[in-house]
Amino acid sequence: MAWHAVNRSSIQNDHARAALVVGAGPIGLAVLLVLKARGIESVVVVEVSSQRRELASSLGATRVLDPRTDDVVGTVRAMTGNAGADIAFECSAVQAGLDTALKGIRARGTMTILSLWSEKPAIDAFDVVLGEKHVVGSVIYEDGEFEAVIEAMWSGT
Repeated sequence: MAWHAVNRSSIQNDHARAALVVGAGPIGLAVLLVLKARGIESVVVVEVSSQRRELASSLGATRVLDPRTDDVVGTVRAMTGNAGADIAFECSAVQAGLDTALKGIRARGTMTILSLWSEKPAIDAFDVVLGEKHVVGSVIYEDGEFEAVIEAMWSGT
């Protein structure tokens, strides 16, 4: 699922250098690992659980932020010359997480939504339109992705 989500983002087309992962549960942490394997220079992970923040840090996140106390969007902008992350992955299934992922990407950046929601979220259409941002959904996998993951694991990436 994480491998497929990264494939669905604009990582290959835009030569993404900075990524934002909102939610560090199993899916978000897997996305972090895939981003690191793909050579993304800077990965910011956002998580409320201290245990999950520690795990994200140990798995190679560039920065790990607590959205209750840290200015996530301000920090991401400061790290990217005020542009925002190239890509974001919404893995939290909470409205505040979706808002953070969308606000944290640059103009023409891509937010990929992986989380499944118990209720219908709202998306700021003005932010999407005025920033020409891309919103992508990702839920499954494609042929060849299992083999690609095995190869990445085998090669140590």
